[in-house]
Amino acid sequence: MKKKRTSAAAEHRFGRNVIRKFFLDNGLRVIVWEDRSSPVAAYHTWFGVGSAQEHPGRTGMAHLFEHLMFKETKNLKAGEFDRILETNGVNTNAATWLDWTYYRENLPAEKLELVMRLEADRMENMVLNREQVDTEREVVRNERLLRVDNDPEGLADEVLYHRHFGEHPYGHPTIGWMKDIEAITLEDCFEFHRRYYCPGNAVVVVVGDVSTADVLDLAGKYYGHMASVAAGDTRMPKAPFRTGEPEPSSRRMTAPGSPEPVSPGTPALISTGAVGAERSTP
Repeated sequence: MKKKRTSAAAEHRFGRNVIRKFFLDNGLRVIVWEDRSSPVAAYHTWFGVGSAQEHPGRTGMAHLFEHLMFKETKNLKAGEFDRILETNGVNTNAATWLDWTYYRENLPAEKLELVMRLEADRMENMVLNREQVDTEREVVRNERLLRVDNDPEGLADEVLYHRHFGEHPYGHPTIGWMKDIEAITLEDCFEFHRRYYCPGNAVVVVVGDVSTADVLDLAGKYYGHMASVAAGDTRMPKAPFRTGEPEPSSRRMTAPGSPEPVSPGTPALISTGAVGAERSTP
């Protein structure tokens, strides 16, 4: 069996520290920053897909998929991913935004191999079925009701983005319009995973009390055998971008899919935070 090669792509200095970037043969990018000040590490997996890559009628796909990634794999039953990490003192969470989705762990440095094995497993061996999709769809529906439909601040945020960006992909909410969340099918999820959750569209970042050589050896061991699948087109769908201010209006405005209108003059604190799964682990 041919051994997967790792090639160095770049090296950056940050004070006395060196940040190194590598590529595996299958396109996976690996970034390592050794910091021996504490016996801990951070492990991030970034995928080049967010709500901006979604198409009309299927908004909310990236965020729903973030939820689904914490479910079942061919090697782990639903819930085992979290239980194993918690038992080993690892904290995990995830978030989705316009151009990316990321999954992260904070861990004792000696648990690096465990975390890498589990992350590689769910990238490659995720199990999707109708029950899981329907369950997480309901979770996301309720999240939207809590954060947007029944929250004046969240609704104002959504309306302002839509009015500013219009039909540009930044104009729809990362959590998705309610009617689109309800329309997502199991087949949509299969296609989304095939298109975007592959080594060629991922970046693994490891920072902390680690050895670069060990990180690369483990990356080759757990990711190196994965097929070198070309990532799907991660460019945003083409749409007109609003180039001027919208005409002022005294009428009340409503974001698509929202139950209540919002007055343009209503003051609100506008947040631009990413949408996460709101997961709580030790």
